[in-house]
Amino acid sequence: MGFSQFVDGLVDLAEGAHHKALATFQVAVAAFGEVRQKENRGWALAPLGLAARKAGEPVLARQYVAEALEAGVELGAFMPVMYGLPVAALLLADQGTLERAVEVYACASRYGFVANSRWFDELVGQQLRTMAASLPAEAVEAAQEQGRRQDWDVMAADLLKEL
Repeated sequence: MGFSQFVDGLVDLAEGAHHKALATFQVAVAAFGEVRQKENRGWALAPLGLAARKAGEPVLARQYVAEALEAGVELGAFMPVMYGLPVAALLLADQGTLERAVEVYACASRYGFVANSRWFDELVGQQLRTMAASLPAEAVEAAQEQGRRQDWDVMAADLLKEL
């Protein structure tokens, strides 16, 4: 149940149905919580955060993304962090820390799961590139280089302090 709702939520987000995605991911998170699948719950929390952000709920978005990253850090689990880092980058950009947002997204983009994903590019990457266009090119390049030097688990642990 949780996994099917998770996948449906990903589709909802891709189709721009943010409020529907919010409800779908909430069902997935609850289902994974009931069967104590903390890692899978972490998978669903980060896109739930993206849905909350798109639905105009930034406080909830930060809470969900922080929970996803926390699960990934605690378990040493790659997937909750890979879903969480791109969304965290958007949240950082929203609060005006664009260089840090570029750095975080560059870290996530070191890994094929994000780098080769049209879903991430369309929902996060394009928006970040548009926002980062206001920065000097050398600042963007420096932030990208810094992000590429970070490992996913270190970046996630650092972000938990920021979120």
